[in-house]
Amino acid sequence: MSAQSDYNITNSTGSKTFATIYLVRHGQTIGNSSRMFLHPAKEVLSPKGQIQANAAGLHLANVKFDRAYASTLVRARKTAKLILEHSNYPVDTIKFDERIKEVDYDIFRGQSYDEPQKIRGKNIIDSYPYKEFYVEGTEEIESVLLRLDSFWNQLFETLDDASKPETVLVVSHGMLIRILMKYLNLSPQKYKVENFTDLLYTTYLKNTAYHKFQIERRRPTEDNDSKPRVIRFWETHKAPHLENLFPKKAKTPSE
Repeated sequence: MSAQSDYNITNSTGSKTFATIYLVRHGQTIGNSSRMFLHPAKEVLSPKGQIQANAAGLHLANVKFDRAYASTLVRARKTAKLILEHSNYPVDTIKFDERIKEVDYDIFRGQSYDEPQKIRGKNIIDSYPYKEFYVEGTEEIESVLLRLDSFWNQLFETLDDASKPETVLVVSHGMLIRILMKYLNLSPQKYKVENFTDLLYTTYLKNTAYHKFQIERRRPTEDNDSKPRVIRFWETHKAPHLENLFPKKAKTPSE
């Protein structure tokens, strides 16, 4: 488990105050391990995924979460519950929100993860900023962005209204998180993103890895429309709880 000092990041800078977000990918699923698209109801955590989620919970046990959100899909719901069972946060108050569920790959159910790669980015202009995420026949990126924008705007407003800077757990999905990261970087009129790296959207989070960032809180009296909200990344692709969790078996001389 990480020491408590790892989480003592200041929540204020001058007149600004910041809320802290831990954005976590769910644990490994049956589909992840078999590299197959399954029906969402059957896409449950694998035994390894449950161990990962518990390890993440132990790693984050010293973090005092004020709010917790998870995708409505069973893999994210279970991950959030397992993480928070190691904290003082009341698990039965987790808010499940369909706006942060995974991109819908319905047409590929029963098929390999490799199938979308064959058509990813095709039949769309090269200048389209989300070309690397686009797969014809799946949920439109614009639909994903609308629900992401709705969720985060509502969360930001909630954090603005809170009596103190809060710390929030959000459990979501690999592709959705990548799209969100690129959206933040491509919205300079809305967000001023600090410590950003392209790896935030060019690579997947490992199962139960997280991005830790802070969100500038806004006072109602401020002229909020004239300047972007500051987002500061402190830790990205963090997963120290996974190190040595599943040690590889040593090969025998005959192997």
